[in-house]
Amino acid sequence: SAMQGFVEAEHMLSYCYGVGEGTEKNNSECINWCKKAVAKKHPIAINNLGYFYQNGMGVPISYREAVKWYKKADRLGVDGAAYKIGYLYENGGNGFKIDHKKAIKWYTKAASDGDQEAKKHLKIYKRQIKEGWAKVEPNTFLCNCCGRAWVGAFDECPVCGWTDDFVQE
Repeated sequence: SAMQGFVEAEHMLSYCYGVGEGTEKNNSECINWCKKAVAKKHPIAINNLGYFYQNGMGVPISYREAVKWYKKADRLGVDGAAYKIGYLYENGGNGFKIDHKKAIKWYTKAASDGDQEAKKHLKIYKRQIKEGWAKVEPNTFLCNCCGRAWVGAFDECPVCGWTDDFVQE
């Protein structure tokens, strides 16, 4: 199966090594088998490679590489790929700059592809941009009370004074 070069088997073996199902978890083998499936244009393997780069699983973290692979997965019709691209452009980090226009473009694409979470998030995100709340750089804190965003550490929201439920993005 995978040893004979069957793409679906390569993809499944990558999955098994990635989560430790039926074998010991091994990120190196996971990436190895994933890249074999990617070379044969397996859509989910291509999406997974984006995830691996986004999260540093067996490869160095690189949001640029993650976006590259998510774009390929999106072109192949993988659900959720456009949303992930939008997320990376919205949040930035690891040397990847926030770009609200590109984030909206990709969230809009995800929403038009039928992604309900993208539809919901796009509405909130556009409001945040319009009202000046959107993040301008990584490591921005969001207040779960008023929705405001700010950079830097505070014990309470500098806008509404809320002291619980801060989310560091």
